[in-house]
Amino acid sequence: MINLNQYKNGNVSQEELEEFTNVFMRAKYDNDRKTRWQGLLANQENFLRNTSNSTSKGLSRRVFLWTASAAAVALIAFLLLYGPGPSPSSYEQLADNYLTTEFYENREEDDRGEQDVEQINQEAISAYNQKDFSTAIARYEAIIISGQANDRHYFFLGLSHLYTAAYQEAINHLLQVPLLNPSSKFMQEHRWFLALAYLKNNQVSEGKTILQSIPAGSWKYQEAQDLLEAIDR
Repeated sequence: MINLNQYKNGNVSQEELEEFTNVFMRAKYDNDRKTRWQGLLANQENFLRNTSNSTSKGLSRRVFLWTASAAAVALIAFLLLYGPGPSPSSYEQLADNYLTTEFYENREEDDRGEQDVEQINQEAISAYNQKDFSTAIARYEAIIISGQANDRHYFFLGLSHLYTAAYQEAINHLLQVPLLNPSSKFMQEHRWFLALAYLKNNQVSEGKTILQSIPAGSWKYQEAQDLLEAIDR
């Protein structure tokens, strides 16, 4: 542990300074505390500038700058030790945010298949969009049992399980989408939600691989990059 009194007394080695600098750099991802640091450091700088105006002319510039640096380091150390907790920046927290703040609505059209299946599908769509996921799951599973399920049914069945935290079930059903239809119109969405399901199921390696496959400019590319950065942090 670095003794901050060393900074006040001017008794600090280069290694200790580098060590503390590394600690500070690791904290740069904490956006909330970063904002707070900026404000507090600005106040500290104004204080030191005012102090310098009243300092005798005989005080060397080198001593003053060292005092300013030591005070700034002491302030940062205090925030690191006693400041607020980390902001939501881990990949687990990011995945939760994406799932809880963005609901993917089902806007598919009628299947135009057999009357019974078409009715069940409409009931599934309605239940899903109302976030009645238990009903939606039951209806989609009924379509699968009928033998008339397609990639859309498996996709929204997978999402219904994902939104109810049944992550392994979500993975199992989402994996069927490209098998049933490699040209599915839901392929971009399928890739994103499958990655989230893997991450939430603690299968980080699988989730990372899928995130890395999302091409630049495609749907959720930037969010994928944010997750990858958080995973590697």
